[in-house]
Amino acid sequence: MKNHLKKEEFFEKVRSEVELNLKGHTVKLNRVTKQGDLVLNGLVIFDEFKETNVSPTIYLDDYYNKLTKGSMTTSSIVTDVVSIWKMNKNVKVDMNDLKDTSKMYLKVLNKDLSSEYLQDKLVKEIKNTNLVLVPYIEIPKFIKKNGTSTVTLTKKFIYSLGINEEEIFDIAMNNCKCNIKCVANSVIDTLTSFSKPSSINIPKEPGMVLITNDRILYGAAIIFFSDILKQIAELWENDLIIIPSSVHEVIVLPLTKDVEREELKNIIEEAISECVTVDEILDNVPYRYLREKDCIEIF
Repeated sequence: MKNHLKKEEFFEKVRSEVELNLKGHTVKLNRVTKQGDLVLNGLVIFDEFKETNVSPTIYLDDYYNKLTKGSMTTSSIVTDVVSIWKMNKNVKVDMNDLKDTSKMYLKVLNKDLSSEYLQDKLVKEIKNTNLVLVPYIEIPKFIKKNGTSTVTLTKKFIYSLGINEEEIFDIAMNNCKCNIKCVANSVIDTLTSFSKPSSINIPKEPGMVLITNDRILYGAAIIFFSDILKQIAELWENDLIIIPSSVHEVIVLPLTKDVEREELKNIIEEAISECVTVDEILDNVPYRYLREKDCIEIF
């Protein structure tokens, strides 16, 4: 059956039906601005008879797309939302986890593409780029498919810890250097491998190398707290082009005379439109690493 509901009508219909399904619970709609200033619409379900310090947001935008395509009905969506809530209803976040600075790390985001999202976040601008470093905390106890959830802390919360900004970045940077491993392999090897790459294996002959971390989570930041670019540039005896493929990884290749900036920009924009979600876009322009200056800048 073709969907005739507008988005807002669909969101309200799901909200009211979930609330009817879950007696004794209050269900509210919630709009959330994510990375890349992606605005998502979700439900927050509050249990009036149980104390909890967290109420996960269940996002509805993908459900609306499935309804529009006819792959799900409103009834099946409501059932799915209730099921997800039941699996997560006993989740509790220990506030001590949020204060555990040993779990604090850094991700890199685009300051322009995420301007709204970053308004209340602590950021450190990276010279000669459109990028900023942003501290986040890992919470291993929080239920998620990959076993780990991350929380990007607000300025207000970080200030409540009684630690100044520079110290926060120093702590997070040190944690990154000590606990996160760099992974670098040729793009071909990465695409043809049946297992997750877990080491540095730079080809001697210049080519395309994918750089991430051993978690494949916010792996693009690794180039700002490791010497991986310097290693590659010295091995190839060449400056490097950096393609910011997503917040999770970058691709590097040798900077040669025949490399055209506009051509690279077009390739990046095409790849983004086909393969990268809005909240995972890092940038749509190429960067370069200059080995003599040991610096990264927009190409």
